[in-house]
Amino acid sequence: MPTSLTDTINGARYFLVAYTTNQTGNLDIYLRAFRDGATPVNVAAAYLGNLEGLSPAQRVRNQYLPRADSDGSRFAVSYMERYSPTDRDAYVSTLDLSPALRVIDPRATLTATTLDTSEVGIVASRGSNRSDYCTAWNIRTPGTTSSSIEAAVYVGATPGGGFSTRATACGAFAISYAAGSQTPTPGATLLFDLSGAAGPSLFIIGEPIAATPLCSPESCALGATLTVLLPGPTLALSIPRGPSLVGTTLAVQGAALISPGGCADLGELVTSDTVDVTIR
Repeated sequence: MPTSLTDTINGARYFLVAYTTNQTGNLDIYLRAFRDGATPVNVAAAYLGNLEGLSPAQRVRNQYLPRADSDGSRFAVSYMERYSPTDRDAYVSTLDLSPALRVIDPRATLTATTLDTSEVGIVASRGSNRSDYCTAWNIRTPGTTSSSIEAAVYVGATPGGGFSTRATACGAFAISYAAGSQTPTPGATLLFDLSGAAGPSLFIIGEPIAATPLCSPESCALGATLTVLLPGPTLALSIPRGPSLVGTTLAVQGAALISPGGCADLGELVTSDTVDVTIR
């Protein structure tokens, strides 16, 4: 079955079809991505083993029963791999279109036991641009009629993303990412607050830069390029949809005037710490 549609990426929406074929003497998984429309246009086709960089020993094993879904920007594909007649393991990979299919998270092991994992039942996303998926499989003890169903939540987002803070503040001026902020994935909304300013405040959004001191002896420093300036003290920052943004880092910082502990020559300007946001 095809996955659910992505959100609009470069003016179009896409879906993925994962299927098993026997082109090399054993079962392999192939993927095709299609552009949505009255007559879908095939935009990519790929052998998952190549995308994953599987070893020769892994490539000769049967990989089969693929299941897939989309979180709006990416695709998660789970599947079975036959290690031996009584040992079949379940794996899941995350891919995107940029513009060709590529693996952005190498395959993760759902189950790798000596028990017989007989089938991956389904992969389902929690919704548009929610980067976690639920998948389930059946476990059977070899030589018995005993079986059970197991399930797991798979976080299909590249590692290393999220929030990190750098020291660029002075005075009592502070920035925080507010309760309700989502994980920084394409399509998510991030909430920021500024506090401790006596005068008007604003947000600076740009590329991360090394802390640049603005005055001495105060510790006020600039940690972001002045790409976008928005009024404070609150900010709802929406990340555009699209897999090309995965891995991108932006910096968010606050600034305010007429506040204690600021740069006297710059109108008592204070700055907050800088929050670096890496999109997962």
